[in-house]
Amino acid sequence: APDLKGGQRIELSVEAYPGRTFAGQVTRISPAVEVQTRSLALEGRVTNADGRLRPGFFAKGAVLTKKDGAVAFVPAEAVVYFVGISKVFVVGDGKVEERLVKAGARQGAWVEIAEGVKPGETVAVSNLSQLFNGAPVTFLESKIVK
Repeated sequence: APDLKGGQRIELSVEAYPGRTFAGQVTRISPAVEVQTRSLALEGRVTNADGRLRPGFFAKGAVLTKKDGAVAFVPAEAVVYFVGISKVFVVGDGKVEERLVKAGARQGAWVEIAEGVKPGETVAVSNLSQLFNGAPVTFLESKIVK
């Protein structure tokens, strides 16, 4: 709760429009925290210029509490989780490098990588079970790390 402030950016998604997000800002933060769930209520103003958002829609949202240009985001399907270890395969020079990573928050289809991958690096997103350190790969499509 101490990281939440009025004016911070909000991103919402609704089931009626899969894959689309709506942006807005925090306008009010409840001072009361629900002890059992460690959650609190907040209100925000979301741009709805095209009128797609309707009363009664259920929305899921995220508040951007900080921005760190040194932190990378990768597609969620690029992260392999096994026995408490998270790893990705970084592609370079026609082969992959297996890297242990510190995965952070998930934002929709993306996962924050706090350690192990730099913004701008390319990661493998398919056939991960067949990859190993140094495995040769061919590009079919490129997804650049944000």
